[in-house]
Amino acid sequence: MQEYLNTLLHPSKSLVIGIGGVSRAGKSTLASLIASFFLHDTCLILCLDDFIRPLSEIPRVRDHVDWEDPYSIDFDKLYSAIIQQQTKYGVIIVEGLFAFNNESINHLFNFGYFIKIKRREFFHRKRLDLTWGVEPEWYIHHIWKSYLKYGRTMNNISPLFVLDGNKPFDKHLLLSHLQRFI
Repeated sequence: MQEYLNTLLHPSKSLVIGIGGVSRAGKSTLASLIASFFLHDTCLILCLDDFIRPLSEIPRVRDHVDWEDPYSIDFDKLYSAIIQQQTKYGVIIVEGLFAFNNESINHLFNFGYFIKIKRREFFHRKRLDLTWGVEPEWYIHHIWKSYLKYGRTMNNISPLFVLDGNKPFDKHLLLSHLQRFI
């Protein structure tokens, strides 16, 4: 399958895919799964976490860095990275909570995935996530509220496929989406 998909890629223009959703919804998992359909050197994953502003510029909430504010992301730097990498990679995947929060970047996407999970599932997964240590309960609630406020922005993404992050992703469905665009 990798060889088939890679032969369909047009080297002059990348396929740019956006993936959005709340923390712990499965954005990185989906990005890795999609990347696995392609040869290693033809696909690049850009995670919004790699495009954060300097800590001194990020808003704060209750004296904590507010990673859940779109201003925490340097969208100009992300935009430049996408443009620069389009000549090197056949597929570029952009994933993160605020993947769809910037109009200029939204216009670069060929299509997007929005991963939904239930509120209860988010809280369950987030409480088990010790990546950053034990997060205070108020901050976990703040993450969900910020997702409701900023993370569901999906203007000018067409088509946008909504996936259920409460269950495993369907490889056949993903392949059918990809084949429409390559």
